[in-house]
Amino acid sequence: MKRTMGTGVVSLCGAFLFSLSVSAEPLTPTSPDGETSNASGTEGINQLQGPDGPKVEAPVNGTSELTGVLVDRTMTIIGQRFYRRFSQIAMERPIIRGATLTVHERPDARWGVQLWITEGNQIHFRTRLSPRLNDADDVARQAIDHVEEAVLKRQIAKAMAPSIDLAEEEF
Repeated sequence: MKRTMGTGVVSLCGAFLFSLSVSAEPLTPTSPDGETSNASGTEGINQLQGPDGPKVEAPVNGTSELTGVLVDRTMTIIGQRFYRRFSQIAMERPIIRGATLTVHERPDARWGVQLWITEGNQIHFRTRLSPRLNDADDVARQAIDHVEEAVLKRQIAKAMAPSIDLAEEEF
């Protein structure tokens, strides 16, 4: 076992080499554009507002912060293409972006593919697709409009008639 502390290299049995760099200057945090921030060490870690972003706000409705989730439950190439196109368009729309949706698929030998989009236990859109891939893109565009309208109606109804029932979404 050989240790050489003056050069900053520690060698254990000649098999592993670890390079240690020791700097006399303290490290200062910098922003992506190269400017040095005024927070030093751990003082800037717990700040809610800083040079790298806005203040973090608590959710106003008291629910989980996990929203805007789009779950892929498709199995075939057609279903995956529909999901991909639907998700690309959906993330551009603020109403759908805040909803938690699931895209389901059931392959059917007779009808092609059955697709439906749900939010919780509510089905917002249901269709059948033929095996042609071009249909998936067109149907995804149509599905966006239907789902956006259904999510908006649900949000308005929920805001207008708040329920005190703890199990409002039972089957």
